[in-house]
Amino acid sequence: MSYLCANNRFDFAASLGLDCYVISTASLQLDTDLIETAAFAKQQRRRIITQYESARRRYTPLLLESFDHGLF
Repeated sequence: MSYLCANNRFDFAASLGLDCYVISTASLQLDTDLIETAAFAKQQRRRIITQYESARRRYTPLLLESFDHGLF
């Protein structure tokens, strides 16, 4: 299943550089948007994975830093 995102998850998608896969839940052509975005995501699968993995490598150490320093 391709990653598709409703607009309430826009911040997450944008932080990964994947905001072009966000579909507004207020879209008047939601069915068409879903089909077209899913097809686009399928074509861009490798790029999506690369961007996600890059963000994961960048953010994981930042998320763990507070725990590593005993702040939690």
